[in-house]
Amino acid sequence: MTKVLSRKAARQFLERCLNTGELTATKHCLGRMKRRGFDFDDVANVIRRGEILTVAYDSQHQNFKLAVAGEDLDGIELTLELGLEIEESLTIVITGF
Repeated sequence: MTKVLSRKAARQFLERCLNTGELTATKHCLGRMKRRGFDFDDVANVIRRGEILTVAYDSQHQNFKLAVAGEDLDGIELTLELGLEIEESLTIVITGF
């Protein structure tokens, strides 16, 4: 697996995952979503309209970690930490804050 991913390639991967429904959340994130009052529609909005702040290879998990910042559907700032599983075509929402 390549250990470099451009912001443009990350954006394209995220769009594909959103379009195919290949988006899941960790148990930790589901708890954060409940406490903070955001849902998968808000997550999709941040992914589609937000700014990718960082892209880094995570050698421990052998995937890419992204931070994406934007607003949820109510206009409240929301930053997401995402894990991209390139070989599985899956985006994992790790947390939101």
